[in-house]
Amino acid sequence: RTIVANTFDAHRLSHYAATQGKGDAMHERLFQAYFVDGQNIADHTLLTKLAVDAGLPADAVRDVLSGTQFAADVHRDIEQAQPLSRPCSSLSSNGLAAAPTQRCDRDFLP
Repeated sequence: RTIVANTFDAHRLSHYAATQGKGDAMHERLFQAYFVDGQNIADHTLLTKLAVDAGLPADAVRDVLSGTQFAADVHRDIEQAQPLSRPCSSLSSNGLAAAPTQRCDRDFLP
């Protein structure tokens, strides 16, 4: 069970964690909280706890969450990901409207 939540701040916090060498630890905690435990990763209290558990200082985490730091990084991630999520469209004699695609490191796989 998961809770649908706005994950923008969780992504901002992930960017901060990466600058502190704690990106992997933060991602593990976020995935556990969201996908396994069904927690609301939009909640700043939970995000702070997860970040501290990952080895980040609580005061710095609260500063990130209360401001707009790393928002541009998240917007850039979203911008880069959007073209990667669109299927290749084509029309053929059998009426195929779209074909599934696989991409790896921004390149199409054969």
